[in-house]
Amino acid sequence: MKKSANLAPLFGATLLFATLTCNPLRAGAVSLTVDLDPATAGVQSTLTVAPGDSFNVAILIADALNVNGFALDLGFDPALLSATSVSDGGFLLAPTFVGLNVLGTSKVEFDEVTLLPLGASGSGVLAMLGFDAVAAGVTTLSLTGSALTAPFGSPVSIASLNNATLTISTPTGSVSEPESIALFSVGLLGLLAGRRSPSLKAASRSRSTQKALG
Repeated sequence: MKKSANLAPLFGATLLFATLTCNPLRAGAVSLTVDLDPATAGVQSTLTVAPGDSFNVAILIADALNVNGFALDLGFDPALLSATSVSDGGFLLAPTFVGLNVLGTSKVEFDEVTLLPLGASGSGVLAMLGFDAVAAGVTTLSLTGSALTAPFGSPVSIASLNNATLTISTPTGSVSEPESIALFSVGLLGLLAGRRSPSLKAASRSRSTQKALG
């Protein structure tokens, strides 16, 4: 009985190791997804905004098992977007440490790891990012280069990286500020011209009358 009792912890550790290494989630079912509208239920992979709009983006993780850290690398077109913020989404077990936080001109880099020798499982939000729409066009927000780790730095394979497509366009019927100024200028010139016309006509009639009297 003593021998069996002594082997019990070893057997339990072996069973735990087998469960973690053979579980299909660790085999590659984990996914990362860009959600363009976190305030709306479900994942929004497409969104249309106007130039000058500010909006938030969530990076979601699904079907995770024992994730201890992550490195996010979200790329975008710098001619159309400007990154304004990035923050922790609360998925990892606290306390956490942010190793990299860079708002680049064409990508956002954000690395975080829990200080516990444990990992988080399930689904949730890895990070929240803020953007400003700079100009009209279409850009892809791409997660290429992102990675996940288990405790002690062991890599976790990612089954899918689900990117998103953002369209920036001026709403139909609206007029941009430069166009508004141009239209106002043309209207003002037309108004002034209209006001001058009666005066010119009156002056012409006065000259004609003077000639007739002379």
